[in-house]
Amino acid sequence: MAESVYDLCVIGAGMFGSSAARHASANPSIKVCLVGPAEPTADELPKREIFGAHYDEGRITRVLDEAPACQVLSQHSISRYRELEKLSGIKFYEPVGCLFTGPKHGSFMQGCLSSGAVHKVPLVEMAGIGETFKSRYPYLKLKSDEFVLLDDNGGGHISPRNFVAAQKKVARLQGCHIIEAVVCGTETLSDGIHVVKTETKGEIKAKRLLIATGGFVNMKNLDVLKPLLVRCFKDTVVLLKIPEDEVQRLSSMPSMISLRDTNEGQIGAYILPPIKYPDGQYYLKFGRSHHREDKDELKTLEEIREWYLSDGDKEMEEPYVKFVSELIPDKFREEFQLLSSSQLVHHGFLSVSRTARISTRLGLRTAFKISSCEFNLDSNRILIDSLISENSSLRTPLICSLRGVAERLASMSLFDVEINSANTNCLLFPLHHLEKAQ
Repeated sequence: MAESVYDLCVIGAGMFGSSAARHASANPSIKVCLVGPAEPTADELPKREIFGAHYDEGRITRVLDEAPACQVLSQHSISRYRELEKLSGIKFYEPVGCLFTGPKHGSFMQGCLSSGAVHKVPLVEMAGIGETFKSRYPYLKLKSDEFVLLDDNGGGHISPRNFVAAQKKVARLQGCHIIEAVVCGTETLSDGIHVVKTETKGEIKAKRLLIATGGFVNMKNLDVLKPLLVRCFKDTVVLLKIPEDEVQRLSSMPSMISLRDTNEGQIGAYILPPIKYPDGQYYLKFGRSHHREDKDELKTLEEIREWYLSDGDKEMEEPYVKFVSELIPDKFREEFQLLSSSQLVHHGFLSVSRTARISTRLGLRTAFKISSCEFNLDSNRILIDSLISENSSLRTPLICSLRGVAERLASMSLFDVEINSANTNCLLFPLHHLEKAQ
């Protein structure tokens, strides 16, 4: 019997990889596998060096974004959440809305207003000290100069852990093979077939690869890729354990992204409403949403591993606890327990879609910011349609919001580029004559 060769192998079984595998396996003529380790148990965790950003129960999702292209993708993706829940039988989505707060005339709130206007995102505007806001959110306290925008177009939060479980369940039902292993390398044979080497499950052969490994993209020997311009940074999240009576009091709380001027300068945070975690307890999750410093960069796999196994940056706790305690002043009592954990944020030169079809046999999908979870359904659908198509004339556009970035990609002979009249978005059309990125 001839050795089995997959039509598509997706490397990386997180939020983007699992989504891509589901979209690809919906085509019954395509043989698909998804490769990536399962979430580690407490005993397995210290032995790991590859981790996933989806080991969590709370992630903001919203339509409003500083990049207009993301707003389009987010609208399409969020509209499909309920379909995925129905197909999988797994609930992961809470459309509680997303609230943006900050100084009314500051660049943050003005940017939100202008971004919403570009694609006509309906927003509810409220004064931070107005009666409408106070009656709707009596537990929040804003300053007199602060302004409020409510994105009630499906914004809220999702469970990334359940989101991945839902994607994998549907993919498996569609015939996708789920291989729980760490990929340690790839090799391309003379006939163009890719060999994917795993640490525990042997070798896998595939005609096409989709690499969706996030911040770990440069950390393993993937011969199909040259080093990418991806930088990884430390990030810390804080979980505030709260009793059930407080959960009831905050039952109408939306997800939030807030910026405030303080004596120490500006501070910005994202805040999620009370969410039930696997230990049965409810937590309010928050972390910084804006400034990161170069000193927080992680450059090696060992540095990333040590960070993931740590309790995060304890020095970050104090200013953000103070920020959130002033915003929700009755929340913080001495008996409430604070927990910190570490996560990874990574940035790269492909600015918005974070998606590229490098050749007819290779695709790249790395999420260059945590908040991009809300549009991964639609952007992965676009990439999969491009990657698995046998039609060499297909010109599926990928979206980039920065003209300079788009022109740079075009100069690298990876894409044709079309810039719209307003110079807001650029459409990147994959070039199909390349066998490998130059």
